[in-house]
Amino acid sequence: MPSRQEQLTSQAYVLYSKPYQENSLILDVLSRENGRIQLLAKGVKKSKKGLSFALQPFRTLQIKYLLKSNLSILVDAEIIENNDKPFKDNKVLYSAYYLNELLIRLLPSHEEVASIFSLYQQTIQSLKEFSLYEHAIVKSELCLRLFELKLLNQIGYEVDLQTSALTAKQIESDLNYVYIENIGFVSTLELEHPSFNQQNTIVLSGKTRGECLIKLGQEEQDFFQDNLICRQQIKQLLRNILHLHLGEKPLKTRELYQQLFVKNKITIHKSN
Repeated sequence: MPSRQEQLTSQAYVLYSKPYQENSLILDVLSRENGRIQLLAKGVKKSKKGLSFALQPFRTLQIKYLLKSNLSILVDAEIIENNDKPFKDNKVLYSAYYLNELLIRLLPSHEEVASIFSLYQQTIQSLKEFSLYEHAIVKSELCLRLFELKLLNQIGYEVDLQTSALTAKQIESDLNYVYIENIGFVSTLELEHPSFNQQNTIVLSGKTRGECLIKLGQEEQDFFQDNLICRQQIKQLLRNILHLHLGEKPLKTRELYQQLFVKNKITIHKSN
């Protein structure tokens, strides 16, 4: 790791910001070189350079900062040209905020995560593209699930989509599977077999069709776009696995999404 007083330069994304004193911000940033870091952006609200405009989520930035153990110091930031496309769909936008919260909750500070930075960058760009289309949130579902899956793999919790954990046989498209904590995917046929000891096993998911697992591993966009059942099964599966690492504290972005887009929709339907 570089000297704690050395000025560094890195590509970065702002994941979260909050006011500090009268004219400053404290930022949670994903940087290519030093992973997730916290920055103090002094006086940015009155900056003549328009730094507060640049320091918004989902903008690819080039930042200069003094790296310190706890709260690093932002020296300068600028938006990298041609990478500032806005989101055109609010559901997709809030889904992107959900990714930010996942990174804040799951990534430790000051650990180099170049692969996660690239994954995040590619995912945000794809979500912005999907947001241009009709039914944008449906088109973006696979993109979101792949981010969750690859993030889990990167933090050391690999989810094997290819083989049964008990028999090492290939996942079969016409069988149903459950995911067992610390074991992996097991077919419902194996689960019901007398030789399988279910004592002390924790099943983290309901039944997931083998075909859905296979198509997820193959990143089949058209398949997921047209298959509601698979989208629902995979979403619940990854939500349950992520819960192991997130703990009991609920995700704020998930609660906000429910309030804005799910509960409001139910209320409108009832009133009609």
